[in-house]
Amino acid sequence: MKPKNEPIGIVACPMRDCDRDAQIFKFRQRTGRGSPFTGKLYVACPVHGRLLTDGGAAGQEYILTHGSIDSPGGTSQGAEPAPEPAPPPKTEAPRVSAPTRPAPAPAAPAAPARRPSGLLID
Repeated sequence: MKPKNEPIGIVACPMRDCDRDAQIFKFRQRTGRGSPFTGKLYVACPVHGRLLTDGGAAGQEYILTHGSIDSPGGTSQGAEPAPEPAPPPKTEAPRVSAPTRPAPAPAAPAAPARRPSGLLID
């Protein structure tokens, strides 16, 4: 029998007009192969069931900013600190190429083709 996933904190239910507290859970790795959901957070409301299970950034942000996540020592802490953003990529100065000759002037347009009856082709 697989072990039950234990709640790691509490957050207000994200559903509108719901005043219940929802438990916070963390997705666990089930197989040896990685999953995009492993380590992501979701909530379980006693009225609405599991919510924010898509692992999207908005749901993760809601849980981290509004929730109270228990640390391993058993003390409650606020939102986990966000990882430091990556520095912006360095941009090089645009290369300036040597002046080139101007493009040749376009030739006169060709005369429209005529059908044997003398009508222009559409």
